[in-house]
Amino acid sequence: MTKFNKLIALLFCFSLLLIISSCDEITYPYREGTHIDTTDTVSQKILLEDFTGFLCNNCPAAHELAYELKEQLGNQLVILAVHAGYYAKPNLQYTYDFRTAAGTEINDHFSVQAYPNGMFNRTAYNNKIPLGVDYWGAAINTLKNKTPKAKIELTPSYNETSHSISVDVKIKYLQQSSTNHYLVVQISEDSIVQIQLDKRKTPELIQNYVHNNVLRGSITSTWGDQVSSTVLPKEATITKHYDFAIPDGSDWRPEKLKIVAYIHDKDDTWQIVQVEEAKIIDN
Repeated sequence: MTKFNKLIALLFCFSLLLIISSCDEITYPYREGTHIDTTDTVSQKILLEDFTGFLCNNCPAAHELAYELKEQLGNQLVILAVHAGYYAKPNLQYTYDFRTAAGTEINDHFSVQAYPNGMFNRTAYNNKIPLGVDYWGAAINTLKNKTPKAKIELTPSYNETSHSISVDVKIKYLQQSSTNHYLVVQISEDSIVQIQLDKRKTPELIQNYVHNNVLRGSITSTWGDQVSSTVLPKEATITKHYDFAIPDGSDWRPEKLKIVAYIHDKDDTWQIVQVEEAKIIDN
């Protein structure tokens, strides 16, 4: 090889290195002579998107059912209360607005019109994806023992000075990935004390109802970022980093905020592949 050709080859390699270093961090498994650690048990987690509203007087019973299911499944179930639709719309008397752009877009995409309603990994049960509360337990039973395709690890942090959140999302594929997989990173909040109608109570209007798992917003777009433009093999990992500034003037409390991250499949009814949640401040 001539000195000129060697120089061209060297420049090519250097350029390739720069391109790779500017992308998401992807780690591939070794192919030969490698021991793969299988001691880390990973379960298929389930995302319950609970469509609700503070003027929905049947919704508190659905909230309680969601908590009962959470007690049964523990951290295998992630609850996200999506306030959307007619019953979430503020009025002159009740001005607090739980709605989010992402929640409304998801609500409209899946044509949710009755409340309460829920989706479990956006997977159809009884030929329906949004489900009334009578089907929630049965829908969970069909999902909880599935073999997971991926594992998600979250490392969030909070900067008190800038009122900003950072999070690293590490995805490990337990099966070969798909280019149809997209990552969504959202924020939820617990212990928001506001009004809620509950037909079981007298009077029906509860002034100090505690709202939990409330979708506050989305760090990514509603439908997320493509995990990888190429198919990743089993055991490959990819890490993505996100920064997000808490909106000025908001009443969000960092100590009550959580990151909810999920992978969904854009060519399979946006079905959830895996989900994870973590407190921003672990107190």
